[in-house]
Amino acid sequence: MDRIPRHWVKFIGGRPPTFEELYHIIRSNLEEYYNLVRLPNPKRSYIKRLMYYAVAYLQITNGLRASEAIFAMKEFLTKGNKKFQILAEKSNKKRWVIVAEPLASMAPVLKTYLDTLKNINRGNYKEFLRYNMGINPHTLRYVFISKAVKKVGAEDTMVYMGYKDFRHMMEYYRTIRSEELLEEFINKIINIE
Repeated sequence: MDRIPRHWVKFIGGRPPTFEELYHIIRSNLEEYYNLVRLPNPKRSYIKRLMYYAVAYLQITNGLRASEAIFAMKEFLTKGNKKFQILAEKSNKKRWVIVAEPLASMAPVLKTYLDTLKNINRGNYKEFLRYNMGINPHTLRYVFISKAVKKVGAEDTMVYMGYKDFRHMMEYYRTIRSEELLEEFINKIINIE
């Protein structure tokens, strides 16, 4: 269950996690707890973990801020739309949320635990991720942005993320690009010898 994520920081050796690594851990835990809560009389802790991983899955697959992900999960479960718009927290610009599989198919079961979701806030969600995965919720946003910038470009990512100011998005982009250039440079130096 949570054994892999608890040792996450040790597992990655202190380096920043990738989108793929975090996505795999979140999805596998989401699916595992989903199966556990479908058994008769599921433990309350399984239900809570399922809801936390559902929020994390929505956050990493959309690059949402923690509070946006919690709000979007409530919207999804109460209204049932798999694609909808929310207001980005800082810019107050509309941005899309797309509920991907397997989360979309889990809606009927997740709806039965809406009361548990109502008790999730930014503080206890942050604590859950820190304890179980060794990360801050913003890490999920950052790895999404890194992946999106590489796949669709900085401009389209900025529009999708609902950024008000292009300079902030460019700071993310420069950080990603400079890291790649530095890694290339170091590999060239090592290969010279």
